[in-house]
Amino acid sequence: GRLAHQIFLRRSDLNGLLVDSPPGIGERMEDFRARIGQVFDDTLQLQLDVLGQNYGLSKEYFQVFLTKASNELSWRPKADVLEAFMDQNYKS
Repeated sequence: GRLAHQIFLRRSDLNGLLVDSPPGIGERMEDFRARIGQVFDDTLQLQLDVLGQNYGLSKEYFQVFLTKASNELSWRPKADVLEAFMDQNYKS
């Protein structure tokens, strides 16, 4: 059957956001990838607990991920990168 919540971001899609919106100055990309990956995993676990879905983040939980990444890592994708990502995901 069809999933109740459409998948918006898979872990494999995360690298595209990171390449185009790198971490702050002084942070090694490897360290940052591990930290942002943990934020993704934590958000996915929350979604699994609430919705029972763990194939990737839904649009709602993508917003949770962005908020958590901003709060915990002081990171957000650049506006143009986020807009392109959102456009790409809405068309599919």
